[in-house]
Amino acid sequence: MADLQEFHGLLSPSGHDFGHRVFYESLRYAAMLAVMGVHDRWDVMDRVLLTKVLPKMHGTRSRVEKPLRALREFAQGPGDDPAPRMPLSAAKLDRMLEVLADAQFVSFTE
Repeated sequence: MADLQEFHGLLSPSGHDFGHRVFYESLRYAAMLAVMGVHDRWDVMDRVLLTKVLPKMHGTRSRVEKPLRALREFAQGPGDDPAPRMPLSAAKLDRMLEVLADAQFVSFTE
């Protein structure tokens, strides 16, 4: 999945990239979602980002703000559409960025 590679590329500069295990778990999760009737690319990627990638994100503002903002931009998608293409992840990222701004530290559990 090219989208997983893009996630990896967004996270690599900060050291938050993921390995083969997360990559293959994400592919298996996507296959299970397809069996359950979730076929839309962005619905699948939204759930993968929310459940497989974001839980690994934690740290200080100086360490995680840039990758969280990059992921939030990716979740929003291109163009001027106010609705994000990945709404679950976008909402979680908004909350994480808000906590990060207030507390200078964030984890997935907020």
